[in-house]
Amino acid sequence: TDSPQLKLVGELYDRCQETLEQFQSFCGANFSADEYAKALPTVGELCAAYNVEPEVAFFICRPVLRHLEGQAAGAPPSKPAGAKGKEAPAEKAAADKARAAETLAALEASQGLRTVLPEGCWDLLSPQ
Repeated sequence: TDSPQLKLVGELYDRCQETLEQFQSFCGANFSADEYAKALPTVGELCAAYNVEPEVAFFICRPVLRHLEGQAAGAPPSKPAGAKGKEAPAEKAAADKARAAETLAALEASQGLRTVLPEGCWDLLSPQ
């Protein structure tokens, strides 16, 4: 049954979603990554202090998280002095996994991510 109220709620939801996307696009186009990161509260603060749903907080902070991820990852580690040629696939996979875990830990610490979702979710999202 299509009631006018249901259609109105759907229309309002769509408009709110479009406004949120416009906001993020505007901020991304007019602020550097550092400025954007400084202007916004952390993901944890958005959820706790402003009662923003986690998926919306992650959407708003996606450029900040991408920027922080790049900072945390930094330059790839240099090879040991005696190493020549390419890394073995197993060594490369292990190094990539370790880098991903370090990056995730840095993001969790700086953005208060552990407080946003139940602990069981993090077991599923973990790069390990």
